[in-house]
Amino acid sequence: MVPLSENQRLAIYFFDFIVIILLAIDFYIRLKASKEGFKFVIKHWYEIPAMLPLLLYATFDTPTIVGAAIRSLRLIALFRLFRLYRLLSYFESSQFIFLTLFSTVTIIFGSIGIYLAESGNPGANINNLGDALWWAVGTVTTVAYGDVYPVTLVGKAIATLLMFAGIGILGTFISTLGAKLISSKLEKTPSGLAGEAKTIIKEKIDIIEKLDQKDFDALIAMIRTLRQR
Repeated sequence: MVPLSENQRLAIYFFDFIVIILLAIDFYIRLKASKEGFKFVIKHWYEIPAMLPLLLYATFDTPTIVGAAIRSLRLIALFRLFRLYRLLSYFESSQFIFLTLFSTVTIIFGSIGIYLAESGNPGANINNLGDALWWAVGTVTTVAYGDVYPVTLVGKAIATLLMFAGIGILGTFISTLGAKLISSKLEKTPSGLAGEAKTIIKEKIDIIEKLDQKDFDALIAMIRTLRQR
């Protein structure tokens, strides 16, 4: 999209190498868990070209037959995007981290996608990555100021996907936050009959020296019943 210096190219290749390592680790974990061996590799053959480094594409980007074959694999390399989203599932146990990472990845890829779709088109007002990132953040958060917007069919399709993603992210965040608040409240509050029984027992124990034999026997019975439950 833009001319890059040698250091910038090295930075991109290094980041790409990290992504490939993550995808390779994920592939290995799923290969071991499947216990299918080579059959698993055959079933998921399309993931192997997706793990080819960008440096390889740059090296073989020539008008030769080999270069044409390598270039034809670029579309398969788009599978990386879906695998990266799959990797986010490892953070589902910590839902806030998962939502943060999911939102970040969605905004980054949404802004790059809208820039590629809109930049250079007649009447487009998203002509640089800064505007694209601003638009993506506004769309995912459902704020949408309207100062920049897509005008192409592809851009509008990307916008539609981001709108639904934004609704899902906000809805999940609100429900997760609500569930956390409710669960923390329930942890502090005795639950059900057992909780009420515990409260009564604690009150009785606080005044145990004032209990007569009948009340003391009732306290012992409550403790035994609660233990059986």
